[in-house]
Order: sequence, then structure tokens, then C-alpha cells
Amino acid sequence: MRLLSAAGKALLWLEAALFDMISTAKTKAGVPMGTRTDFVALLGEAYHSFKFIDKEMWHYFHELRKVRNYVHLKAADFQEHTAYTVEEANEALTMLERFRRRFVA
Repeated sequence: MRLLSAAGKALLWLEAALFDMISTAKTKAGVPMGTRTDFVALLGEAYHSFKFIDKEMWHYFHELRKVRNYVHLKAADFQEHTAYTVEEANEALTMLERFRRRFVA
């Protein structure tokens, strides 16, 4: 069983939220979702097209995704939760909370 770190979970939650928000916005505008729905493409659209996230958040989550991709390239039995420090995990959760607060009144 693979254990996800808090940082990994933050990325998954953000990806799901961005997919839903961008899909909803495009549906309302009558624009097709397109074929690229990977996390990097969603981050770019969320920042450049929809301004759902700011530049700092875009860079932060893009860099965190690079780390997570590197972790996935390691051995199949590598435990992701060991790849991040407590501080990195807390920072990921803080950024996720910043994202959430942008959309909660």
C-alpha cells in the first residue's frame, strides 16, 4: 500500500478542484474542455486564463508537482510520505488553505 503525504494529498485535492472549476467555467461559456487536462495544463489555465490562482501559488504548486513526479519515478516500494519534511507538508497545506479561502466567503 502506498501512503500519500500531506503534500501529495494537497496536490490531488487542488487538481480535482481546478478541474471542476475550469470545467464548470468552460461549460458556462460554451467552450469545450479540451484534451489536455493534466495538472500542469490545469495550473496554467487556472493562472493565465481564469486567475483562480496567483503567480506565487502557480509557481509553488508547479514546483511541488515536479518533486512529486520525481518521487513517482523512484522504486515502486518507495514511500511517498518519506519524501517531504514536516515543514514542506505544512507549507503545502497552508497553500491549499490559501486557495480554499479565495473561494469561501
